[in-house]
Amino acid sequence: MKRRIIRSLASWVWVMLWYMPSLPAQSTISMPYNDGPVAITLNPPANCYYIFTDNGGAGTPYGPQSGPGSVITFWPSSPGNKIVVQFTSFHTEEGFDALFVYDGPGVASPQISSGATALLGIPNPFSGGAGGWQGSEAPYNVAPKTVRATAANATGALSFAFDSDLTVGKSGWTAIVSEVPGNTCSIQAAGALTVAAPAGACDANVQTVPPAIVPGACSLALELHYRINDGPAVTVSTPAPPSITLNDVPVGVNVVTWELVAPCGGGLAASAAQLITVTDQTPPIITVPANITLNLGPGDCSTPYNYTVSAYDNCTFTPVSQVSHPIDFDNGAAGVMFDVKNL
Repeated sequence: MKRRIIRSLASWVWVMLWYMPSLPAQSTISMPYNDGPVAITLNPPANCYYIFTDNGGAGTPYGPQSGPGSVITFWPSSPGNKIVVQFTSFHTEEGFDALFVYDGPGVASPQISSGATALLGIPNPFSGGAGGWQGSEAPYNVAPKTVRATAANATGALSFAFDSDLTVGKSGWTAIVSEVPGNTCSIQAAGALTVAAPAGACDANVQTVPPAIVPGACSLALELHYRINDGPAVTVSTPAPPSITLNDVPVGVNVVTWELVAPCGGGLAASAAQLITVTDQTPPIITVPANITLNLGPGDCSTPYNYTVSAYDNCTFTPVSQVSHPIDFDNGAAGVMFDVKNL
């Protein structure tokens, strides 16, 4: 089992360092490497978001033995706003290295926990080593890979702490730090839709009404996006039209995710899902061998027979390559039925 070098906890002097808003937009902020805690405040429009990485920076493994000084807090630009952090990549050594997230201005704030058990080894300076985000599971509490200061967090700040052992540094993480208005914005998607694809087509253009946004001011301060099956975000014009056409929605059941996001940095304020089913109107084609008569030998009640059945569909189709069906013909007539249909 791995063992850690126990870090001396004798005389830590914690100095709060405040970065003044002199950094250019899209500046990269790395996790302090045992020389924090550090505090960063957003300052739009020049600094409406930051790129946040592990202490090794983007594309480089993080350093070993990160501990009590590896703490950073992100503050919103205005009271009432909420920090949002969206992870674009995440990978730590599972069981040994973890990123801890706190809903407030420091590690004494309520933890946004992964539910994981304590890291192996000691001293585990953050939350006793439990609840850290590790492996390939990025922190989240409002959407996959997205963590946001909660409504109960009056400061709107989020704090992050990193603990790593002596060896095996992984690629770490990259995230976008931005903010959204603190007033609660809600979004309600339209109901489920079922639409037929045109004959011979495997997708359809689907018309739907935009989601309801409450209060109305949220639709002015934020952008409306949608994603089809976690695909790239498509921005809806402001104000949203009474009907929106979703292009090239594939055959099958699709999840359309509607999102209210900050114009700068893309911080997620609210989201809702809508189910859209596109049905295939072109039946598949199946080809089977012609009828055949098999003559059994004296005393035989069955005989093996190999044959090929082929199927075709205009949409994606993976036929079963082999079917086993022992049949006792018992000196009579028997048939095998194949049924291929659109799902």
